[in-house]
Amino acid sequence: LYQRALAITEKTLGAEHPDTIKTLNNLIKLYEGKGDKDKAGTYARLVAARISAKKTGGFCVLTCDIKSSRQAPDRKKLQDDILSALNLINQKHQAELQAGFMLTAGDEFQGVLKQPEQGYDVLLDLQMQLPAWFYSGIGIGTIQTALSSISTEMDGPAFHHSRQALEEAKKTDARSVIKSGLAFDPQFNALSGTIGFIKDRW
Repeated sequence: LYQRALAITEKTLGAEHPDTIKTLNNLIKLYEGKGDKDKAGTYARLVAARISAKKTGGFCVLTCDIKSSRQAPDRKKLQDDILSALNLINQKHQAELQAGFMLTAGDEFQGVLKQPEQGYDVLLDLQMQLPAWFYSGIGIGTIQTALSSISTEMDGPAFHHSRQALEEAKKTDARSVIKSGLAFDPQFNALSGTIGFIKDRW
């Protein structure tokens, strides 16, 4: 049924229309419910690629914060584990990163991806590798300063969107929130919620 709906919306509305993205999100949930994480992941990447095709500026900033980190029994060990996990992520995704992930304040960390569609794999890797539950603010947009390999040396809408998204995630207790300033944000956040649900089931 969803496959037929997808074919209809793609033909009548276009591949990047919000209704088409919504149908793809339904397919993600359908295949996850069947235990077919490969197909669910395939459709999730397709959603990310189609939203990225709207030309948001080409950068994706991920700003994350460990939930209730001050209550950790051994905070130093937690930070050491976070740094170890971030080093692994930076090595694995070196080609996709404009700026590698680093601790920026307390137990908050941030990285910058060159292209928004790469965010799905990196976010899922972060959720799998890090030893604690964390909030994610995903900002998509431009960078207005000179590019750097250090995230704290840059600024622009992508960073502002990421900060706004992180604050909303904390306020609503959502695993991840995405801000791009586009009409696609609700659909992209539905995808993000699906990613978190799939991860929690693994």
